[in-house]
Amino acid sequence: MDDDEIDRLVKNHLKATSALDIDMTMEAFSDDVEFSFLLTDNVVKGRENLRPLLQKMLFDPVTKLKTEMVQEIRFKNFRTYIERVTECSNPDFVGLDFHWTLEFADGKIKRVWALQ
Repeated sequence: MDDDEIDRLVKNHLKATSALDIDMTMEAFSDDVEFSFLLTDNVVKGRENLRPLLQKMLFDPVTKLKTEMVQEIRFKNFRTYIERVTECSNPDFVGLDFHWTLEFADGKIKRVWALQ
């Protein structure tokens, strides 16, 4: 994937999460995505297993969500982001930073390492 493809995918993914659209959010991930939570050593494999987890952790607890990328590091088909919650129906989430490293392949997010 080139930089423009990755940029479009990330932009659409952020738009989907801000719209709290789980279906559009899940479209960004490959069928065999691997999502690793580094602080807990929890690894979720496969889009079908990731969906209920994201539904529970992200989509169910809020009715409004807006985030912005505050930092990005690019290296080949990897990106490391710091994403900040700027608006949320849950005030405890506002100002939280989420740290992600993503690997992109074949037009999708292939692997995610989450540090939070």
